[in-house]
Amino acid sequence: MPEHLGRDHNRGRELPAGVRAWSKDEHLARLRASGLFTFCREVAVHATERGDADRFVDLLRSQGGVQTLHKHGLDEDTVGITAFAAEVRASLGQGAHPFVFTYRMRLAVR
Repeated sequence: MPEHLGRDHNRGRELPAGVRAWSKDEHLARLRASGLFTFCREVAVHATERGDADRFVDLLRSQGGVQTLHKHGLDEDTVGITAFAAEVRASLGQGAHPFVFTYRMRLAVR
């Protein structure tokens, strides 16, 4: 069984014949190894948005790993989302809070 990496679920992933997915941690190395670019760099960009407890829980629900569990028949109680949502609502309370997101970008110049 491949190692589970929550940040990079494509690493070591077994897929049906003809389907391809690449490890995100290796994107920059593949760009450089292609020989097509004179400059390659990875940068992190931050964005701050406001959101409430429900949005935070919805972010979890939108994650691919959670979606996969649902597709395999596991409900929110089994996965732990119901308990997680209750904890988040108790911790964050009512109202909006700042959420900071980080986006990784790979830049390549021909």
